[in-house]
Amino acid sequence: MYNIKGQNFVNEILEEPVMSTGVIKSIVFKAKKGYYIEYDFNINGGMLSSSTYRSDIGSIRNIIVNKSFPVIYNKRHNDKNEILFLPEDFKEFKMPYPDSLKWITEHR
Repeated sequence: MYNIKGQNFVNEILEEPVMSTGVIKSIVFKAKKGYYIEYDFNINGGMLSSSTYRSDIGSIRNIIVNKSFPVIYNKRHNDKNEILFLPEDFKEFKMPYPDSLKWITEHR
């Protein structure tokens, strides 16, 4: 399982998935958990702040801050959300990796 939040979290999002666009605001390394990522994303005409963890982004962390990426969230429970930028993220949510993000894999 790739997502640190677990398969139940992924399944809850996939019950009523909605796509949006988010911007990574900051990335901080936290011992034992990996990289803590804060991001904002558009929802119903407003912005919502959220966060997630990744363990394997050391080589790209400096180039993805302030960049836009897809965010998937549950329509009725928007606190269930995830920013998608790695091939593993898209695979976990059963979506193809977009060509527009292949620049990330070139820097890993």
